[in-house]
Amino acid sequence: MDARRKRHLKRSLKLAPYLLVLLMSGGYALVEHNIDSKEQAKIEEIKDDIIEDNNESISENNITAKEENQVIVKEEPVEQESVEEVKVTYSSELLDSGYEFETIDFDTLKQINDSASAWIKIDGTNIDYPIVTGSDNEYYLHHDIEGNKSRSGTLFTDFRNNPLDDEKLNDITFIYGHHMKGGKMLAQICNYKDENFYKEHDFGVVYTPDGYAYKITPLSCIVVDGNDEAETFVTNFENQTTYMNYIKKINEQSKIETNTCVKPGDKLLALVTCSYETTNSRCIVYFKMEKQYTNINQIENNVNKTLNR
Repeated sequence: MDARRKRHLKRSLKLAPYLLVLLMSGGYALVEHNIDSKEQAKIEEIKDDIIEDNNESISENNITAKEENQVIVKEEPVEQESVEEVKVTYSSELLDSGYEFETIDFDTLKQINDSASAWIKIDGTNIDYPIVTGSDNEYYLHHDIEGNKSRSGTLFTDFRNNPLDDEKLNDITFIYGHHMKGGKMLAQICNYKDENFYKEHDFGVVYTPDGYAYKITPLSCIVVDGNDEAETFVTNFENQTTYMNYIKKINEQSKIETNTCVKPGDKLLALVTCSYETTNSRCIVYFKMEKQYTNINQIENNVNKTLNR
């Protein structure tokens, strides 16, 4: 064997381990892509089953028993354990603007999983998923909404929070989800670190089983150590001062500057996923929540209820 062939063989042997790793990585990536695609297809199938035709006119029959008991501004304040008592109000802002709400069939969704408490959608992103309420913060990291083992998991409310369909909301409701490599689940909330992304995606909608929805408006985007739970993952506050100090702190830490104003008594939604600045980084995007009418019948019904009191 001449010197040239020996050098070529020696070089090939050195490269072999790296080529093997590259091929294996590509294989794993392909497997992960296929798994993610199958799990996303399942979500799309569920969406087909539970999202009703938006073009159908909403009749009086669509008003649920819960809606009939609602009023525009309730006389009785919602009980709060932390921030002082405030009245629950409803807004027609999105309805007036012509926003096309979807109609979620929560009865069908709850047949799939009776812990389903909301559906979140941020237009222009992949975020269009059900939200469940579990008994811990572990199970739905590894299971889909049907209870099957899953790499993608399911978006879920912190088990210490009240569900989003509860009238007694916590000061901050934390929602957790995976940061999938293909951009699914909550991966895209990390894009809120960029000012331009925030400006192009300046609100989302959270649907609840009572027929109403929440407009969620970005307040701040921060990156924290996931182990810093006591300082960050606070759901209820002792008083208005501690609450507003927390708001001030997250605004100071925010990667972006928003024009969202929060006052005592306002409720926040926080979307949480992994970030990769450090080993255990978490990206958290805080949103201000404002309850919305989703159809004209809700407004008319509530006006009539108010006038007849």
